[in-house]
Amino acid sequence: MQWRSTLSFLCIFSYAALLFLFPEVTKNSVQSGLSICFNLIIPSLFPFFVLSNLLISTNFAGRISPFLQKFMFPILRVNGSCITAILLGLIGGYPIGIATLSKLHENGQCTREDVIRCSGFCNYCGPAFLFGVTGIGIFSSAKIGLALILIHAFTGLIVGILFRFYPISAPMITYTSNELKEDTLLSALPNAIKDAFSATLHVCAFVIFFNALLELLISCNIITVLGNLIPFCADSTSQTLISGILELSSGIYRIDTIQNITIALAMASTLLAWGGFSVHLQSIPFLQNSGVTLIPYFIGKIIHATLAGLTTFLLSPYLIENAFTTTSAPLLRIGEEIPYSYPSIKFIFYILIGTLLLLPCIKSKFRL
Repeated sequence: MQWRSTLSFLCIFSYAALLFLFPEVTKNSVQSGLSICFNLIIPSLFPFFVLSNLLISTNFAGRISPFLQKFMFPILRVNGSCITAILLGLIGGYPIGIATLSKLHENGQCTREDVIRCSGFCNYCGPAFLFGVTGIGIFSSAKIGLALILIHAFTGLIVGILFRFYPISAPMITYTSNELKEDTLLSALPNAIKDAFSATLHVCAFVIFFNALLELLISCNIITVLGNLIPFCADSTSQTLISGILELSSGIYRIDTIQNITIALAMASTLLAWGGFSVHLQSIPFLQNSGVTLIPYFIGKIIHATLAGLTTFLLSPYLIENAFTTTSAPLLRIGEEIPYSYPSIKFIFYILIGTLLLLPCIKSKFRL
């Protein structure tokens, strides 16, 4: 155990030394991290954190669980209520899926076994980042953005089907709505907003820290050294890979350094599915609250990243032929405004809000 203490001390001391050696880099990287949070993280995550809390507090997941159980269990072997975490994970992005799953478990709307199976595939990169940042901002192509969304969702579903066979001996439990706590919309809204704000700040803190840490590692050439250890890769490719493994947005913003467009597309898709250790550290507390091991989560992320990258690589000739027909616009840089808002996401969001508002009518109509 002494070597762990020594290693921890060395890491903290090295981090402190980098802060003093590169104060200007630290300042600029924190500012760029704040810009990412204001332009992307808060607008794209906060509304969905509120929505997630409202859907769970008003027992929306419990109401739809009996209807979806006959579909969810044969395909994914999880309770029907887990569809809330899966859909919000797809629409809202990291770490909405895991946070919703943890909340479902905390409220008794899914089992520990459901959390284990769903943790491997319910934590997705949001369409705002896939479409607005990567598709339009990095590759200057809406078609690329749409293709990445479809590939991301499809390969995530494959992971979910594979996790159906994850060895868990405990029996499946189906919860009924009578067993679950249900708040009214007015009583649930204040807590939903408060919890959403806290969760959003939690995510922003990790983004700012990892963005600063990565810039410091780049400044002292550690990323370059680590990149050179990866065989059969150009320096730009390996350094982009290392950056993206640590922090997703920083890696994606460096995709433009890769000259081969096929490799760039596959690399972007892989990193988007992986999420980065910054995202994982955001998600781990939610998983720990559910009392589950982290092994299924990381296995799922590795499989998802591999499938997404391979699928994109195989489809890249078709994507390149059909997407890049006009002169490319300038690529985005860290700190620039992110075009995260677009009609399809708003349309899905309005459907969810409409469903939530109509829930009392549905309850009365079908005597749920």
